[in-house]
Amino acid sequence: MARVFLNVSNNVSRIYRDSLFVTTAIVLIGIAASPAAAQSATDASATALEPIVIQGGAASDSKADRTSVAAKNSSAATKINTPLVETPRSVSVTTEKEIEQRGAQSIIEAVRYSAGVTTGPNGFDPRFDQIFIRGFNITTVGDYRDSLRQPYINYGMFRTDPYQLQRVEVIKGPVSVLYGSGSPGGLVNKISKLPTEEPIHEVGISYSTKDRAQAMFDFGGPISEGNDDFLYRIVGLARHGDNNFDIADDRYFLAPSFTWKPDEGTSFTLYGLAQSDETDANVGAITTVDGKILDIRQSDPDYDYQKVKQQQIGYQFEHEFDNGLTFRQNLRYSHLDLRARYLGVSSWTGTVAHRNASSIRDEMNVFQVDNQLEAKFDTGPLAHTMLFGLDYTNLQSNWGYGIGAVNSAFDFDIANPTYGVSGATPAYDFIVADADMRQVGVYALDQIEAGNWRFNLGGRQTWVNQTRDTTYPSFGLNDSEDVNKNAFSWQAGALYLFDNGIAPFVSYATSFDPVTNRSASGKILEPTEG
Repeated sequence: MARVFLNVSNNVSRIYRDSLFVTTAIVLIGIAASPAAAQSATDASATALEPIVIQGGAASDSKADRTSVAAKNSSAATKINTPLVETPRSVSVTTEKEIEQRGAQSIIEAVRYSAGVTTGPNGFDPRFDQIFIRGFNITTVGDYRDSLRQPYINYGMFRTDPYQLQRVEVIKGPVSVLYGSGSPGGLVNKISKLPTEEPIHEVGISYSTKDRAQAMFDFGGPISEGNDDFLYRIVGLARHGDNNFDIADDRYFLAPSFTWKPDEGTSFTLYGLAQSDETDANVGAITTVDGKILDIRQSDPDYDYQKVKQQQIGYQFEHEFDNGLTFRQNLRYSHLDLRARYLGVSSWTGTVAHRNASSIRDEMNVFQVDNQLEAKFDTGPLAHTMLFGLDYTNLQSNWGYGIGAVNSAFDFDIANPTYGVSGATPAYDFIVADADMRQVGVYALDQIEAGNWRFNLGGRQTWVNQTRDTTYPSFGLNDSEDVNKNAFSWQAGALYLFDNGIAPFVSYATSFDPVTNRSASGKILEPTEG
């Protein structure tokens, strides 16, 4: 599949909407004309032919996601590749094709039309992807990529560009039975573009308002023609631009991957990501003493920045045994380095806002591995797909916050707003915190097929340890905490698949999320449960 596309517009969504309208009109005209054409071609001397029945397997998820907006299968809700219509959970999937058609430039835009999902409730904020599912904020606890969590512990968060993805899956409701600690609302799982047997050659550029320029490419397929044992894919993007509030929105990434298939039942995929983002740390407007919000930035675009560099490397291994067993291992190491500084209003003298500078540093290292053993077997009339899993997460983070004194060089007169200040970055030593988190989980899930009935029943035991050591150097103070929590989570579901495709289901699931908040007596609160 080779594609070259150019987009020059100040309204990307309109282009896709108009093209969809034209396509729909052509299809409707064709449908309306078909009966008449068929009727004219039929006469009494026509020979009746035997019907031709074409059978074939479904296309791979990766190929289908590039050509259709309607996903057929998903593995996020059960960690078993299952038709969506046979899954007793509420799952929404945004395919690569739909992302392209809607011109989604962020994860927020990719999931915005999913039922039960609310995005950006606090307004525009380019620093984070704010997502709520069924009213629960999953921004910091429900961000997953390739079924491994992209965790948050202090301030920095891993960001994902939709051009890196084959699809985005939204699982609604508690999913602790498979993923451990999390929100009752659910999670967002982002599936990366990985090597395919189908050749891919795509290059694109776009240009829009505020000098937002972007170039991207996607190449992949067999390394040598006619040999599907060795596959590759490399995806890249470069973007430079601002928005209407003069806030930077720059991104550069490179995501290579390689797949080796030594035999029919074995595959090993090695992948990596190097990404650099730059936006602003304080994107808010000035609020005057009397509470009036002005259309003026509180910080200064020449001083303000939030720079994030993130790297990921991992692999996905799968081997099918002859006895109906399949072993899978998903492993990833991630690193994040964030540096930010910004100006904030400290006090007022008439129309002059006196500002001081603040700074943030956050470094995070994450190691994760998920081991799965899948078994298929029958017990009488029941067909079982049994999944056993053991996963482990180790997160280490070092965070620092700095604050500077009010500086007249940062004064800002709202009666004559002028930007362009410069100055030093405060040292990251007002507050310093080291935080670690370790999670171990053992889980099992049985997916049962009995005629038109589908059942699943699963359980998981999770152990979580969180430590934090916070220092206030200016005051000579130190605060430490060590929290150990464990919980059992379970889920059960039943679905009946009617012959006409309707599939009503019932489902019950539980969740838990450890918290480090303390009661009035100083005791660590129990985990929240849902």
